[in-house]
Amino acid sequence: MLAKKCDRCGRLYEHYAGRKVFPKSLSNSLELRDTDCRGSIWQQDRFDLCKDCMTKLETFLYGGADK
Repeated sequence: MLAKKCDRCGRLYEHYAGRKVFPKSLSNSLELRDTDCRGSIWQQDRFDLCKDCMTKLETFLYGGADK
């Protein structure tokens, strides 16, 4: 068991496989990054999200539409 703390709401949760739980985004965390016009990438920040917060993020990103 791998316990984590949600970076959005602060709840403790067990690690989950995003590919199994969220078929649209295939995700269990959020990462922000910068890119330049040549395609170089710099990671800026990473957020671990519980299932509830990831559900809310998916709803926001995909608007309930099947993609």
